[in-house]
Amino acid sequence: MSIKKLAGSVPAAAALAFTLASAPVATAQDYPSKAIELMVPAGAGGSTDTLGRILADGLSKELGQQVIVLNKNGASGRIGTKEVLSKEADGYTVEMVWSAILTLNESLFAEPGYNAVEDFDMIAGFATVPNFLVVHPDVPANSIEELIALAKSKPGELNYASSNPGSMSRLSMDLFNQMAGTDIVHVPFSGDAEVMPAIVGGHIEVTITNTVAGLPMVQEGKLRPLAVTMAKRSVLLPDLPTMDEAGVPGYATDLWYGLVAKKGTPEDIVNKLSAAVEAVLKTDEVQKALADRGAEPFYMAPGEMLEKVKKDRETLGGVVKAAGIEKS
Repeated sequence: MSIKKLAGSVPAAAALAFTLASAPVATAQDYPSKAIELMVPAGAGGSTDTLGRILADGLSKELGQQVIVLNKNGASGRIGTKEVLSKEADGYTVEMVWSAILTLNESLFAEPGYNAVEDFDMIAGFATVPNFLVVHPDVPANSIEELIALAKSKPGELNYASSNPGSMSRLSMDLFNQMAGTDIVHVPFSGDAEVMPAIVGGHIEVTITNTVAGLPMVQEGKLRPLAVTMAKRSVLLPDLPTMDEAGVPGYATDLWYGLVAKKGTPEDIVNKLSAAVEAVLKTDEVQKALADRGAEPFYMAPGEMLEKVKKDRETLGGVVKAAGIEKS
């Protein structure tokens, strides 16, 4: 290269370096500068979609940008989840997941399409829908201890219902059998809509259901609640003991919803979104909207959420293995 050409290239290189150095970098300070897409990997109009829209509306107000709900139903949430992983890790596509997407799918499916811990950044816990164990009123058990005694006196004679082989109701009852030493037999149904009529009609003695489906039946006296499955009591059922309190020490399962992003999303953006979720959950409007749908606020910071995912994934994976449920 001639001296003339070299000299001419120096200003150009300097100009390029200045341009690159002064180019804007995406940070939490200017985030969000456009609409955010919130993936809800379930059908429009269902309970999961409703919770997603409560979250989207709250975040829109808190962040000052529109949060648009995208519905991608199917494959136990895997279709929408894999689409999120195909997008940029920039905080403009996030996902509201239910807990099984992060804690259970990898134990149930041979090819889930993702690794919950390696492929996602946890942002925040959002809500929980309490599950509780109920029996038909004709079952002579008014407590968990009485149910355990009854089941042990009649091994294999009591039945429990669940909506599908990998549902939380199924796995929660399998864990109950394992920890209580009982043999209450699983009777599968094709969906939640079939479970309630079966137990209310006395065809099934026991099930674990959520407050959305089961609480109206309890209030009408058609089912008897014995315990909640969470580690702490539900604000919706404050007088109902936990399984741990009722006679199964260490028992805890729950259905919760949270916000995640693709791994590699800038940490300051993750933290800004997490703080926004926490703020949303403190509003009277969102607390009432959740309570009206049988849900409770369930905030977790990113690190706390990650630890819960790891713990629940190990616990539920063990339940699946012990129950002999094969991967599909």
